[in-house]
Amino acid sequence: MDAKLITIVERLVREQGKDTLIDAKKCKAHLADYSNNEFKKERHLLFIAIEAGAGKAIASSSELAICKKQQIRLLKDDRFIDETAAAKAIDLLALALRGDRSKSITAQSSANSQSQSSQSQPALNSNQPPQPTSASEILDRAKIALNNKNYQETIRLCNDAIRIDPNLALAYFSRGLAYHNLGDTSKAIADYTQAIKIKPKNALAYLIRGLAYGQLSDYDKAIADYNQAIKIDPNNAAAYGSRGIAYAGLSDYRSATKDARKACELGDCKLLQLLTQQKRLRD
Repeated sequence: MDAKLITIVERLVREQGKDTLIDAKKCKAHLADYSNNEFKKERHLLFIAIEAGAGKAIASSSELAICKKQQIRLLKDDRFIDETAAAKAIDLLALALRGDRSKSITAQSSANSQSQSSQSQPALNSNQPPQPTSASEILDRAKIALNNKNYQETIRLCNDAIRIDPNLALAYFSRGLAYHNLGDTSKAIADYTQAIKIKPKNALAYLIRGLAYGQLSDYDKAIADYNQAIKIDPNNAAAYGSRGIAYAGLSDYRSATKDARKACELGDCKLLQLLTQQKRLRD
């Protein structure tokens, strides 16, 4: 996290109390003012973590290191938050609530470290590294492949993870993202749908499936998904902006304008600017 944001959060706790990082409503009420409306993405991520109970868990845990790992995993598996981003949010909460300055080690950072180490040292032998055996370990490899845009490898690894644990929502979601990036929208939608069946309260899954429906010009289904995303996460600027685009696709510019303004209020003004340029704003 940015050093300035850390200072802001520490000041917030100092002046308003630790409850502001435990109670999501208090956090929302104060953090935007303290940050002068900066760091919108970081604030949203922190709010998701607090809403998921991470602040409360960290504040009361007697085993902080274990607790941090558990909360990162929960954000990753239940909220589909990128592991590195989740670790930053959890580390910030631990710093502000408990004075803990340790950095969480994620699969991504560990893999990067190993990669750098292997590049700087001669190989001692030609043996392959140990292969992952659990579904979560395989899924960690899949996430790395996805981040590296190796979509076929992502699909292969997700298939392996699903064979071990058919109820791993993140495996379906990650495989769906890979199919989506390869242009196979139908398979992507099928995987997003399965992820939603397993984790029905995940706003991101609805949002991304809505985008897929929008790409197929199925705007009614897209809007239905964006509605669900907003119901779960009322401060999701991307969901409002995407729903506004879908309304525009249906030539409902009054609804599109309303969503564009709400998205801009939450920090994403791209659609509002586009509708203004096209002279399609409607009151």
